[in-house]
Amino acid sequence: MNNTHWVIGAICGASSTIEIFDSLVGDSSTLAYQKAYENMKKLWTILAGAWSKTPDILDWEWKLVIPSKIPRQGNNSDCGIFAIMYLIHLGYGPEINHKQVPILYRLHPYSENMAGMQLLLLKELEL
Repeated sequence: MNNTHWVIGAICGASSTIEIFDSLVGDSSTLAYQKAYENMKKLWTILAGAWSKTPDILDWEWKLVIPSKIPRQGNNSDCGIFAIMYLIHLGYGPEINHKQVPILYRLHPYSENMAGMQLLLLKELEL
């Protein structure tokens, strides 16, 4: 986002939503969110066109959702690690801190410093 901030976009066909997971508090009417939303719709058109033989899948009406009850960063430098953690969480279930997410990966509601989580991920990746 704006070449300086990391967010995660998730397309949910079942609910026709495009969710933007942002570790900083945001306003869904901002130009950056609208651009991300439009890019996600374009991505859906490409993927659905390749996967589906049903033409109406391309004409779905989408709504933009910015989840508000997710853990947030407390500084200006941890957006990348939050983006990675959001992806890990969404791999386990439909929301952040879902009960299927291992406790080791659970996020506090507000974090000043994600250095411990960075070290955990580096150790797991053997870097």
